Amino acid sequence: MRKRYFLVLLFIFIAFTNLLLSYDGETFRSFSPVSLATAENAVKKQITKSEWEFTFTNNTNYNVNGLYFESAQSIISVDDLGPFNSISNPSPDRKKWQFNGNVSIAPGQSVVIKGTGAKKAVKLSKWYWTVNGNRVGFVNRSSPTSEQKFFLPMPNISNLGEELFKKTDLSKGLVVGIPQNAKNTSLAWVRIKKWKDLQKNLIDNSGMHISNPQGFKNFTDGKPIKGEQKILSPKKFNDRLFAELITLKFNIAASKYGRTPVGFENLIFSDPTNPLNGLTVDQIALKADSAMTFYNRFSTSMFIILEQTINKINRAFEGAIDTVSFGTKTVFTGAKSIDEVNFLVVGKKSSSAIFMGREGNNTEEKEFEIPIQNYPNPFNPKTIIEFKLNKEALVSLKVYDMLGREIAVLAEDALYEAGVNEVEFDGQNLAAGIYFYQIIVRDTETQELLYRTAKKMILNK
Repeated sequence: MRKRYFLVLLFIFIAFTNLLLSYDGETFRSFSPVSLATAENAVKKQITKSEWEFTFTNNTNYNVNGLYFESAQSIISVDDLGPFNSISNPSPDRKKWQFNGNVSIAPGQSVVIKGTGAKKAVKLSKWYWTVNGNRVGFVNRSSPTSEQKFFLPMPNISNLGEELFKKTDLSKGLVVGIPQNAKNTSLAWVRIKKWKDLQKNLIDNSGMHISNPQGFKNFTDGKPIKGEQKILSPKKFNDRLFAELITLKFNIAASKYGRTPVGFENLIFSDPTNPLNGLTVDQIALKADSAMTFYNRFSTSMFIILEQTINKINRAFEGAIDTVSFGTKTVFTGAKSIDEVNFLVVGKKSSSAIFMGREGNNTEEKEFEIPIQNYPNPFNPKTIIEFKLNKEALVSLKVYDMLGREIAVLAEDALYEAGVNEVEFDGQNLAAGIYFYQIIVRDTETQELLYRTAKKMILNK
């Protein structure tokens, strides 16, 4: 009994050891500004070829050594002749095929023939067995048991980009910088709503962004950049950090929406000589957002550090394109293992689920307390959500239903001044019931989480 127990433990130990030795780490995928800017047009989701497989059973009383069939469609190639070793010249239209061989296929015995077809399914119009090229038995009009697979072309980056902007929340815009509430603000940010616009932001007939980073300060003609922008092409505004940040946020979105391996945004940057050491990719992106909008708060050296660091991250997991799927949605495989990148480590797994929790204070930093309430409550159909900040901060304010589904984005990393602030929520198009609003407050410079809570409100109709 002890010997048997010892052998079981030894087997488990060997299996576990082999697993550890064979583990090559999680894989991720990223793109560089050049790969996004120069991506070819998206390919169409049209079947390019099919692979077919037919099983023929000898339904005669003879030992046969040949097979003849005619297909309704042209056959590109026969890839597996089964037991046969030759094919007589197929017809010019590649629909009529005669197989021969030094074999003897007994009555009831089956053979399998495999090949490649065009875009449509291959169907046989007739088939029969032969002996030395002469037909024996009946002419069969029904197709034998078959298996067919259809193949789409390999998608490219533009397929991924178009789907992200059309079929995810990226349709609301990929934002670079920190959006402002004030209508006459002197600060700037960019909101990209189309894949083609993303490419236009990265490249034009003058080339790509090559100038030193400085943030959204001035256009190339010297005029100040103000408010929300749609396209800041290299000819209009030239800034390497801008190009890298667009690309990083695209890489983050692709991972968050499961189009590339998930978790990219939570990878932790590891370089003790770099002031960004210990930050996640998401946090680095947010810091760069702040630098682009609040450019006068950041030193020249920090702009350079941000650009160089994001440059490394964007190129960390580049590789040849391969897919998990292209039918219902485009999903790319990982390109490199995390073990191959010495400046990134795996952090906390991401999750799309939002835990609303019980109503009340869910404060991350107790020293940053803010009063928050909405009035009236219950309301119909509008209510004012009021919060008081003890210093200038970045605020995200979102509304969710009872199932945790996002209903409205009232603010997303928007800059609010110290003091009392008000945001209106209109529930006119919503059903009566209980809703939650969640507020997240971050430091404007470090992006450190200062406060987070969720509260309940009731819509009466």
